[in-house]
Amino acid sequence: MNDKLKTIFIPIYHAWESRNVLRTDVFLELKKRPDLKIILLVPEGKISYYQENFSGDNVIIEGAPPLKENYFIRILRKISRVMLNNGSLYWFSKVQLTVHHRLSRYLFERFCSWLGTLKFFRDLSRWKFQKLAQKDNYSIYFEKHRPDLVFLPDIYEAEDVYLGLASKKRGVKTVGMVRSWDNITSKGVCLFLPDKLIVHNEVIKEEAIKIIGFNGQDIAVVGLPHFDYYVNYQPTAKEKFFGDWGLNADVRYLLFVPYFGTYTEGVNEILEILDSALAAKQLPANLKIVLRMPPSYQPGYVKLYSSPRIIADYPGYKYSQSSDKGDWEFSDEDMFHLADSIYYAEMVLNFASTLTIDAVAFDKPVINIAFDGKKKRPFAYSISQVYAVEHFKNVLSTGGAPLVKSKSEMVEKINAYLNNPSLDRKERQAIVKQQCWRLDGHSGERAARFIQHQF
Repeated sequence: MNDKLKTIFIPIYHAWESRNVLRTDVFLELKKRPDLKIILLVPEGKISYYQENFSGDNVIIEGAPPLKENYFIRILRKISRVMLNNGSLYWFSKVQLTVHHRLSRYLFERFCSWLGTLKFFRDLSRWKFQKLAQKDNYSIYFEKHRPDLVFLPDIYEAEDVYLGLASKKRGVKTVGMVRSWDNITSKGVCLFLPDKLIVHNEVIKEEAIKIIGFNGQDIAVVGLPHFDYYVNYQPTAKEKFFGDWGLNADVRYLLFVPYFGTYTEGVNEILEILDSALAAKQLPANLKIVLRMPPSYQPGYVKLYSSPRIIADYPGYKYSQSSDKGDWEFSDEDMFHLADSIYYAEMVLNFASTLTIDAVAFDKPVINIAFDGKKKRPFAYSISQVYAVEHFKNVLSTGGAPLVKSKSEMVEKINAYLNNPSLDRKERQAIVKQQCWRLDGHSGERAARFIQHQF
């Protein structure tokens, strides 16, 4: 960078973007530069939160109004959402069919997915959207701040897409990021292609080349910035951490990561099965279950199976105190709390969750539950069907996150890992290599350096 003050736009419209960027060295390294002015574009209703948490001498926070998008463009964007022909989009459409019984919609979505098999139709969908979409949603901010670079933390987020279009119209260079490991295979057509792209690992890089159409030379692989917290992690004192849950330090626990929505009844039955196994002493007597709730959930939002052996943990800062699912954010304390929760857990039980990767970063055994509870359920309510999604197939191929397909398999696998935590360690290391690329504490720095090199 030269001595002239440079300006960068960073839109933050989702809590995961905030966590991935603002709570990591991506933002902290950029913020260190005295020759760089950072403009955070955030929802109008969250200005005060971002000012309180992320303001600085070279950071300006602008509250942007909701996007204006006409009906036809919304429909076009929804069609592009299903224009890939793979397990993830089949699962998505089949769930909608099972719940809403709209056969015509299902057949139309499957037809669009079939069209999406061909790159020509994916490119045509992107071209048509860009031709018709509004490109002046952010004009006032471009005129006011005149950015030299725009960084898009989630290339599939609608606001990021529209900001990218506005940047392209004005000849401003863009750097994008793939927010999560499932995005490219589950979100259909990428409607805006930034000039450069940041990804977490080589798997996502190959997807960006083959599915989106990026040139490999324009992609930087950096690792997972929010996993930098995990490297050489120094946990909270065990007595304090356990005490916050009302547990004695000699207790052991399973970290259980649920999947709700249409799967709530089945998840509650699995919790009941685990609780019954504890009561019947099929599992050790000093074992508890810590239920890590989604960060958007308030207590009371979903009906849970309860037991003295189960502790429900509600992470995240909530914008509303009503018993509802709403907007949320992760604080630094939440980042450390998640790390502590995994560090002290005996293992992690989940349902094709990203927490599988968090767990193996700590070399914790992982079990993926692939049965429906006490009875077989229709497709949209069947937990076993979630493993049709594309992104999780790579993890399953390593053998480091085994599936259990019955109560007996689950209890047997839990006991096996309790007796020998090193079991499947080599396979877990394969997941780390595949999904984390480099787990060295410098992923955020690499991302920040790549962004700065684009000026």
